[in-house]
Amino acid sequence: MRLRGWWLAALLSTQIAVGGCAPMHEQVRQLHQSGQPRDAVAAGRAWLRDPGAASVDDIAAVERETAKAAIAAAAQEDSVQAWRWAREQLVESPANAEFVAEIREREAAAFYREVTLRARRLEAFAAFRRQYAGCRLIARSWHDEARMVFEAARESRDPAAMARFRARYAEVPAVADLVQEAFELEAEYALVEARATGTSAAYAAFCARYGKSRLYARAYAQEIALAYEEARQVGTAEALQAFVRTYEQVREASGHVSAARRLLAQRDFEAAAARGDDASYVGWLARYDTWREVAAEASRAREALLRMRLSSAVATADEAALERFLALHREWPEAAESLRAARRELVRIAFAAAQANGAPSAWGRFVERFQGWEEARREVEIARGSMRR
Repeated sequence: MRLRGWWLAALLSTQIAVGGCAPMHEQVRQLHQSGQPRDAVAAGRAWLRDPGAASVDDIAAVERETAKAAIAAAAQEDSVQAWRWAREQLVESPANAEFVAEIREREAAAFYREVTLRARRLEAFAAFRRQYAGCRLIARSWHDEARMVFEAARESRDPAAMARFRARYAEVPAVADLVQEAFELEAEYALVEARATGTSAAYAAFCARYGKSRLYARAYAQEIALAYEEARQVGTAEALQAFVRTYEQVREASGHVSAARRLLAQRDFEAAAARGDDASYVGWLARYDTWREVAAEASRAREALLRMRLSSAVATADEAALERFLALHREWPEAAESLRAARRELVRIAFAAAQANGAPSAWGRFVERFQGWEEARREVEIARGSMRR
């Protein structure tokens, strides 16, 4: 009792010296501002235990000033223990709500600094988030934890480690930047593995998994180049056709697709040329005539057909066969010389027939049929002379 009486007497004398008969919240403020925040807290708490007939507003004012003093006292030490002490000094009331929240935030900051960061373990970060859920440092705790795990994964240079990192933090918005960085590094490490394997299948697997990576375009180009080279080395029609089917709609593969189509068509052209028959060339043209990559071979195939068909038509010495030849090949760009030869042969046969007949009417029909033909100019003149005799 003597100690309690001494403390109350000391406190009273301090209040009188500092604030005189000022309202209690003023006295607490003055103690705080005079550099005695803990004494201000003690005075405020003592008064609040028995406020007597004080108004609600007076009580709220003392609660606020006591909270401010508690914050100032704890800030001098700025430790977890100090902030817990400050929290214990406050009466949880509407007047103190913002101060309670501030003390909790500052206690969380001290705890994070003194305990969590020193431990630097996953369990420590998780414990911090459980204990101080909702605090402003939660996002930072996620980022610091993720950075720690990220650095360990980066040191390993293992795409699987980066994949595990991404799976662990994919749903944490606070570390979205690290998750994206991890994705790019994972792709970088995976591309090293694909390069070491050196097959189109390895690059295709990379592209299927890392289609959104900045390395995708480079890897896809390499996949196409390797796939073409593999098909070329196999050299079969099936391998080349499979390459064309896979990549013919891919803009980036247009050069390699053209090269594959050219190889494929050239292989078949050589086979058709080796057989050397009409059906082989016709079959080749039916398949490849529209391919711009083998325009030269298409022209050679038509030229071969023209030679064979003209020779056959001439050998028959039949006007109908020559007429069919002319009708069938009139639009072929390579046929100009063959068409002239066919017309010359047709003129020769018809002229011989008219000559054998000898009648003016036979010569008349010949002139009517061939007048205007460059190839029949001499024969038409002879026929006209024969008609007059």
